[in-house]
Amino acid sequence: MHTSWRAYEPKRPVTELRYRFDNSGLHAIEAGHSQKRRLDLFGRPGLLHLIFGYGGRKADGVYDGSRLRKERRIWGRLQYQTNDWTFELSDRSSLYRIGAHGGAIPPGETFSTIYALPVAGSSVRAPNAQRKTVRNDLTARVRGPLVPLLDRRATLSAGWTSNASDFRPDRGTTDTTWTVKMDGGHLR
Repeated sequence: MHTSWRAYEPKRPVTELRYRFDNSGLHAIEAGHSQKRRLDLFGRPGLLHLIFGYGGRKADGVYDGSRLRKERRIWGRLQYQTNDWTFELSDRSSLYRIGAHGGAIPPGETFSTIYALPVAGSSVRAPNAQRKTVRNDLTARVRGPLVPLLDRRATLSAGWTSNASDFRPDRGTTDTTWTVKMDGGHLR
C-alpha cells in the first residue's frame, strides 16, 4: 500500500502512472486521472468532477500453479455539483484470475519447506487449475433538498453489485460456479 500527500493546483487535471516490478516476476501498473471543470447546466453554475483509473498485476509465482495470472481493475466517478444539488455516478469493476493448485508434495519423507529452491515443482498437484472472480459495483447518488421541511440536504443512493466466481480444475470446463447479484438503496 502506498499513500502520499502533496499540494496541487485544483484547477489543473492530475494524472499519475505507476509501474512496479520485482525479481520474482511481479509486474503491476496503475493509472489514475482526476479533473474538475466549471460547467453551467440549466442556467445554474456548477462543477463537474471526473475521476477514472486502471490497475493491473500479474506474477509468475514460485512454483507451478501458484502464479497470479491476471488482476485488472477499472474504476470511475462522474460528479456534478451545484450549491444545492450533487449528482454522482460511480463504477468499479475487477477481474482476478489466480492459480489454484491442489498443494505441493515434496519428494522424500522429510522436508523443511516447499519454498526452498529448487522447489517441489514436479510434485505440484493440479498445476493447471485456476480460480477466477469477476466483480462489478455500480452506484448512483443524488444529494440535495429531497425531503420537504428538512433544513439540511438529504442523500439518496442506489447500488447494484454483481460478483461471480468459478473454479476450473484443468483449464477446461468450469467445475464450480457461483454468482451473487445485489440491489440496494439508501436514504440519509
